[in-house]
Amino acid sequence: MPLRPGVPARDQDTTGFTRILQNLVEALPGLAGVALVDELGECVDYAGVLEPFEIRLTSAHLQIELRHATERLSGALGGLRELAVYARKRTFFAVHLVDGYDLILVFTAGSPWPLSSRAIAQAEYDIRVEGGWDPPADLERWIHLVVDARPHDRWRPHRVRLAGEWHEVEVMGTVVGLAEGERGFRVRTRTGAEMTLVRERFGHWYADVRY
Repeated sequence: MPLRPGVPARDQDTTGFTRILQNLVEALPGLAGVALVDELGECVDYAGVLEPFEIRLTSAHLQIELRHATERLSGALGGLRELAVYARKRTFFAVHLVDGYDLILVFTAGSPWPLSSRAIAQAEYDIRVEGGWDPPADLERWIHLVVDARPHDRWRPHRVRLAGEWHEVEVMGTVVGLAEGERGFRVRTRTGAEMTLVRERFGHWYADVRY
């Protein structure tokens, strides 16, 4: 697949995880690199604009730090699944997935925070499916998608792009209880399919359905 401008040449073949990780880079502002690492700290796959060596080295270190934090704090805090490290030029985030596999994210300084839980949930779901791990029943299921808002109202959806085609939607109601800066709608397409659409504070849209 063609590389975007500024993306270093890969030093390994693409895998079934490549597109999943690329989607995560596109969904999270300021995400410079992301990697999936195994229980030995080896990089299974990666995406982003960081040099391959940098994302590999960073991922190996963050995987170790996440494991150490889990060993030291789980007794007092319960199960530890995520670790965030804030530095002057980078912000690092590690998420434990399954069977010793972790997701490592590297952000540029000043990147938006907190992270989109929907973007992480989509990546985790897709990684589990691709890797042959059954997603737990309580795992959130969201998909990052393109939404065309109504003229003069960037918050209200008019149509959504699914499976390469545009579908006009009818707004049936709004969603309450969302985070600050978010708006949600329950919509229905002309085919009768219903879904919840959420516009996050940085303009990205998510739906709670999969096609």
